[in-house]
Amino acid sequence: TLPNQIAAILNNPSYETATWGIEIVGYQGGEREELFSLLKNNFRVPASNTKLLTTSALFSIVDVDKEHFETPVYYSEENGGKKLCIKGSGDPSLSFHQMQELAKLLSLEGFRDVKDLTLDNTLFYSNYGQGQPFLQSWQWEDIGAAYGAHPNSPMVEENAFYVTVSASSIGNPPTLEFSVPSSVIKVKNTAVTVQSNDPRTLQVYWKMGAPYLTIEGNIPSGEALGYHLAAIDSDDFYISLFQQALEEEGIEVEQTLVGECNTSSKIVGVMTSQAWNVLFNHTLQESDNFYAEAWLRALGLTFYPTSSDPPAQRGLNAVSAVLSQNLGVSESCHRQVDGCGVSVQNLVTPHCIMEILEGVDNLPNGQEYFDFLPLAGESGTLSSRFVGTDAQGKVRAKTGTITGTNALSGIVDNQNYDTLLFSILVNESNQPASVIRQGIDSIVELLPDLDPSC
Repeated sequence: TLPNQIAAILNNPSYETATWGIEIVGYQGGEREELFSLLKNNFRVPASNTKLLTTSALFSIVDVDKEHFETPVYYSEENGGKKLCIKGSGDPSLSFHQMQELAKLLSLEGFRDVKDLTLDNTLFYSNYGQGQPFLQSWQWEDIGAAYGAHPNSPMVEENAFYVTVSASSIGNPPTLEFSVPSSVIKVKNTAVTVQSNDPRTLQVYWKMGAPYLTIEGNIPSGEALGYHLAAIDSDDFYISLFQQALEEEGIEVEQTLVGECNTSSKIVGVMTSQAWNVLFNHTLQESDNFYAEAWLRALGLTFYPTSSDPPAQRGLNAVSAVLSQNLGVSESCHRQVDGCGVSVQNLVTPHCIMEILEGVDNLPNGQEYFDFLPLAGESGTLSSRFVGTDAQGKVRAKTGTITGTNALSGIVDNQNYDTLLFSILVNESNQPASVIRQGIDSIVELLPDLDPSC
């Protein structure tokens, strides 16, 4: 039986310290049957399964096939000086390339100089001021890394960049190569190239409170190391990149400012995103933290447009309310503190995840949401899992991994059931993530061919 098979899998010395929470539910002819559960009502840290809360809530109240982001640029003149104002739209997908394309159009329209280039970052903060710059439940090392980049209404290149640090001649600083124009990143580089057999002590990091990227220590001759980092000052990063795009087209900018656009001014350009369904697919397939945090703020703005709460809190309040109202999820089964699952302060029960999956399944377009999830052995974060097993191509699920935590929740294609759903949350493991994943995957591999008559 399924319970005996799962018990045999969990009877592994490698799982002694781990706490497992599991619920598996099947539907036949409209009848619900709980096929297995283990501590389903106990709270667990869900890691990136948190994205299921954020995205399912937003999916249930908007038509993701029709929505898209539009980032407008306004034009005005004052005392003969030309002014441009770009209003951040909350688009997590906006790229430097889009800025460059818009700058080309402005050049063709005859722009050669701009007195003031203003960035309007008030979309999320219009009723709150600037608010807290970062989520208080995150660690500083998370915030400085690209996976922890801070979303704001102006966002470009996911507010992150790559830098390659390459050794130069011995005794000299290493060379730096950025994925964005180097002029937009302030750097303090005191690192030194040393002999190839000397120890490497190189550190590349944002120092708390400092406006520049610190690069220090020694890098042995012949080495090159890559880093993916967040742009800590996202407003400066955004407006500097747009200024760079303009100046590449011969449009000189006298000064940059942060302020508000006069939305009655003439619109001279718009940067438009792909439809939200494309961005949703990316979010869940690749488990993109930055996109998930952007969706959290978009949900808050959509559901509570006049709220005076900080943007992230407004989104969290909206998630709880929408999940309850639209998907029938109990407000007491989750404690969410961010949109993506980076924080270890997020808590949810396996049954809560099950309620979300069941609620989505009951939506008229619920299958579209499930299709956004990675497909076992074939796409996204499941592309290298379940390969060559009965689960390949038959399981769509959201992964989740942070230190000591692994999660997998989703839907199974089983011809014996109309719907087969599962949620597995594992905490407090002292084993490598790959060991716990093996146990999770072994359980899920039982489900595609599960026969209710057995």
